[in-house]
Amino acid sequence: MAEKPAPRSLPDPPFARDTGQAMSEENVEVVRRFHVVLNARDEAAVLDLLDPEVVWVTNVAGPDTRTFLGHSGFRELVALFANTLDDVRLDADEYIDAGARVVTCGQMRARGRSSGVEVETPRSWLWSVREGRIVAHQTFDTRSDALEAAGLAER
Repeated sequence: MAEKPAPRSLPDPPFARDTGQAMSEENVEVVRRFHVVLNARDEAAVLDLLDPEVVWVTNVAGPDTRTFLGHSGFRELVALFANTLDDVRLDADEYIDAGARVVTCGQMRARGRSSGVEVETPRSWLWSVREGRIVAHQTFDTRSDALEAAGLAER
């Protein structure tokens, strides 16, 4: 049986700033808004929350493990999903403040485009936020992997 690939991890955010409580809360709100507008399929609002040079790291266990760069890379990723899945949603149940980073935990939900089969799988996401925009994102299979990548111990 093939061994599960080790999760890749994002480098520390490419910026230095005060990670005080107010900024941390703002970062959580940016990520919360992103989930809402992504699930509403509001492309303009999604792109407004993504830095033009966003780094989007996909799940190492996924069908396409490339890293997607910028708005064009994000659009390419969305198109790849749209080829095989309908009604893709990233539903977060938990938001964990990690300063310049935010960890969200929940489920990825979708429906197979040709099969109609409903899919729901646990996912966790690590987000890096700067100046009100998401500059990096990474998907994980488990909460513990996302927390570890954020430099947090399992809670």
